[in-house]
Amino acid sequence: MITKNILTLPKNDNTCGWIKQLPLRRGQPPLSGKQQADWVVLGAGYTGLATARQLSILHPQARIILLEGQNAGEGSSGRNSGFLVDSILNEGHFSASGLAEYRKKYEIKHAGVLAVRQLVTELGIDCDLEASGKYHCTALKSNEKKLKNFSKLLTELELKHKIIEGEELHQRLGSSYYRMGLWTEGGIMLQPAKLARGMVENLPEQVELFENTPVLNWRKLSNSGGYQLSTPSGQVTCEKLIVTVNGFMASCGVKTNRTFPLTLTAGLTRPLTDEEDEAIGRPAAWGVLSA
Repeated sequence: MITKNILTLPKNDNTCGWIKQLPLRRGQPPLSGKQQADWVVLGAGYTGLATARQLSILHPQARIILLEGQNAGEGSSGRNSGFLVDSILNEGHFSASGLAEYRKKYEIKHAGVLAVRQLVTELGIDCDLEASGKYHCTALKSNEKKLKNFSKLLTELELKHKIIEGEELHQRLGSSYYRMGLWTEGGIMLQPAKLARGMVENLPEQVELFENTPVLNWRKLSNSGGYQLSTPSGQVTCEKLIVTVNGFMASCGVKTNRTFPLTLTAGLTRPLTDEEDEAIGRPAAWGVLSA
């Protein structure tokens, strides 16, 4: 018998700009009493929501319980930068083995982007998705070499891209701040909290979601090979357990030296007025990542 104690999560933070744009949602009640399931998925962010959906397809007769310590989809999943990218900025990998490794990573990320687009289409999720590519930009001459090396790599991989400079870049972005930009085709922008909310609201009926249900500890049952998880007002026993808490893995006693939480901050401005949009040339939607 192996017992893992889990740190108690704080209450959900309701100050995120992405989430504040959404209407209030009436959450599912916490788990109570003793429950039995075939599968338990611990954590209802993107990974847990997608996992529970896939399990319902692979095991249509199984009982699947999805546990979330706060509000489903409103942790880091609903608070990220809103970029889906398949190619990442890199200064080179021009050896045969390095290029092959980069290509494999690209193919995995590209498959992920396509999967999200397919999910959004199938479920009719309105998440402001813009498949307009992405820009890596620099305001410093010293960083231009990075973008040129990245362009060489993308050329080797036969991935569609373009280096844009000067007035052309100014007109595209509506700003003269950046000296050089490199556009790649595969990037997508979306409102991350809307995507997470859409996944929550479209869970299969077979998936039972319990929110505000932190798992206080879990243990592996030596006699049956299953698992038992304890919550403040209940307990659930399952045959299979999938932990999808990402940055909190170490707190769950899983892969303690493989993951760590990272906190970043950002600002969300008000929408531009028509006059302000006109003043910068009414550029189409774009997303910039730093070089």
